[in-house]
Amino acid sequence: LDNIKADIKNIGPIIALSQFTMKSGLLEGDFHLGGLLSDPEFTGDFVVNDFVIAVPDYVAVDLTGKTVNIQARDNSFVIDDALFTHGKSQVGLDLEVLFDRWAFEELFIHVKTLNKTLVPAACIVPFLDIKANAACDLEMFLTTNSFSITGNVDTQDTIAYLSLGGSDDESDFKEEKKSDFTVKMDLTVNIAPKSKLFYPNQENPIIRGLVSANKPLHLVLDDSGFSITGDLSVKGGEILYLSRNFYLKEGRIVFDESAGNFDPTITFRAEIPERDEYGDVIKIILEADSQKLSNFNPILTSNPLRSDEEIRTLLGQAFLGDTVTSVGQAVGQLAVSGIDYLIQNSVFRQIENRLRDLLNFDIFSFRTQFFQQAFKQAFFSSSDNPNEETPESGEEQTKVLNAGNFFDNTTVYIGKYIGNTIYMDAMFSLIYKQDPEKLDEGKLVLQPELGLELPTPFVNIRWSIAPDITSAQNLWVPYTSISLSWKFTF
Repeated sequence: LDNIKADIKNIGPIIALSQFTMKSGLLEGDFHLGGLLSDPEFTGDFVVNDFVIAVPDYVAVDLTGKTVNIQARDNSFVIDDALFTHGKSQVGLDLEVLFDRWAFEELFIHVKTLNKTLVPAACIVPFLDIKANAACDLEMFLTTNSFSITGNVDTQDTIAYLSLGGSDDESDFKEEKKSDFTVKMDLTVNIAPKSKLFYPNQENPIIRGLVSANKPLHLVLDDSGFSITGDLSVKGGEILYLSRNFYLKEGRIVFDESAGNFDPTITFRAEIPERDEYGDVIKIILEADSQKLSNFNPILTSNPLRSDEEIRTLLGQAFLGDTVTSVGQAVGQLAVSGIDYLIQNSVFRQIENRLRDLLNFDIFSFRTQFFQQAFKQAFFSSSDNPNEETPESGEEQTKVLNAGNFFDNTTVYIGKYIGNTIYMDAMFSLIYKQDPEKLDEGKLVLQPELGLELPTPFVNIRWSIAPDITSAQNLWVPYTSISLSWKFTF
């Protein structure tokens, strides 16, 4: 048969597999069919123009080959060193399709990104969903009842979603093991700096942070089960604990997991500024050392030092308000805090995302009690008991809300990588300092805290400064620190 012309989408159903799809293209060429009807032999040479293929489980976009040569030899169709593209992404493809008589038998694909370009990629495995721009070198082998993938992936601009055992992913994995179709995987994924991790989702995360790989993730799926090993360093982000968003200063997530026991080990240090009943700023520090994620039970300390009961009281005040004098006010404060929480995690989350993209920060977080203070002013401007006496001199005085007080404890946290190694972060807090003699007078004071982290072959060096900008004498030296940290693997 000479001068054959065909639309590739009409030939695609011959290889009806979800892991690989030939979507479109115009095939032209010559084809010879011989041998017995029960055992045919075919040879030929073809050219496919505008050849569009998809590997949906691992490549997030369709790939297009402008001109692709196909050879038919020994009952197989072979593509050698073809160039496929998507935008600026360039991918080299080797492919061989083998037929047993008239039936499809197996498919081999070798995919490799070229010229330091990246391709949008996705990898969904039990408990972990990774989306990224990736440089990859992968081999895939596909039959009618099995699929295997092996190779290396270097990711950038990664977004990863982490879940724990008992999820739908685990159920899906168990169902796949029971089916006749088997899947095997052996992937090494190296996660570059500036990657983002969310647990359990991006909409309402308990943990969100910037991560990079101390040790690449190794994903294995075989007859014995699924496993993940690896070690991620956390540079910045947030942890939601006791209805408060703590700012991550450092952390680590270690994976040595299987499908039957998926529970990463975490080490975190985070902090948040709060105010006590006297208006003093207390830095509450959250620390978890080598804890399982499912048993997250951090230790809370403070600077200046406070007891455990006082710290939890401070966090309770942040949730319930500064003072509650009646059941009615307690219910009202809970409602106010609930509304404030919804606003922070809906409206402000969208604003954060847009500002982060606009300003090109890697981390951008904004927290304010403006609405909580406004609601408190509206609902609790008068006492439940109109006959309540004013406190005598020397007793604790009631905080008076005014315009400046609305922005009390407003915090902005930003983090930015310089290149792929140096990490800078900054936290700016607005603190309302009330005049102890005139309750209706006070001023907002900016309290900055800046940090710079530089990894070296032996230790991580972190320089931090929290200057008192209201005092020229205390601007630098008293609030500067340098810390060295290192880790051991054993």
